[in-house]
Amino acid sequence: MDYNDDYLFDDPVTSEPDVDQYPPGNYTPGEGPFYEDDQDDDYSEPSQPAETPEDYLTQLLKSRGVDRERVRIENENGEIEEWKFDDLDDETKFGILNQSNDMLSDDEITAVNFLRQNRMNLQDFVEYQRQQAIKEYLEQNSTPQYTVDQVSDDDLFRFELQDQMPDLTDEEIEDQLNRAKENESFFQKKVAALRKEYKELEDKQIKANEEQAAAEKEEQFNQLAQSLVSVARDTEEMNGMLLDDQDKEDVLSFLLDRDANGQSEFYKLFSDPKALFKMAWTMLKGDQAHETYTQYFTNEIAKARRGTKT
Repeated sequence: MDYNDDYLFDDPVTSEPDVDQYPPGNYTPGEGPFYEDDQDDDYSEPSQPAETPEDYLTQLLKSRGVDRERVRIENENGEIEEWKFDDLDDETKFGILNQSNDMLSDDEITAVNFLRQNRMNLQDFVEYQRQQAIKEYLEQNSTPQYTVDQVSDDDLFRFELQDQMPDLTDEEIEDQLNRAKENESFFQKKVAALRKEYKELEDKQIKANEEQAAAEKEEQFNQLAQSLVSVARDTEEMNGMLLDDQDKEDVLSFLLDRDANGQSEFYKLFSDPKALFKMAWTMLKGDQAHETYTQYFTNEIAKARRGTKT
């Protein structure tokens, strides 16, 4: 996700180039930089600019499912890091460009691209498939529990009659119930139709509640995202280090970009005890540790300048 779409960190463009200005020179009628042939009066469409080598490289990377701005590389510690393709060393670039899709089927290529686009590893993908399978199984095999199923046939008939004719007395309702039950087949059909109607109404209400809950959750997420973007825009440095636009983009992406399971990289930390402990320590002790390191090196530099032996 590009959190710089609204030019949050860019200066606005204040002027447009003057495309109608002729280059310097003296021209006679029928001559000039916009005439390819002074003797030819036929108008011809301007030729389209040719694609640059950079465009071809981007297309080549896309054909291999590689995002030029975010290449996932495993480091020596087995951790996945994201790099811009242009920042990689030549050997790594060659390895990426040299990879071939010839041995992969269309389904395999789709699967690889799905993992890359959703920033998922195999474990994440397995969990995603497991959750999808559980969801489908429950939808196909579970029996919905309806409130109307807890109501007896007689009470359902009474309720419907009272709803249609609010002025009826209890005695009149009981009289109508007894009359209806004299024809048992009719009574059962009437009750079955009522149950079906109320179940459909309950299904609609459940769906509406789920959609409302999802919309509220998404709204909360969007508000959080806006708040984080605002903080990123206003934060110029962190622990003495200046932050550029890419630094801010990386942090926002880590916090907010969600995979197919709806989880961000930050959210996944909560299932990793080591990462969770490290994050908590950094929050509690990080500033103090940074201050200690800074003070130590400041003293060392001061000693060196004074020529003091350590």
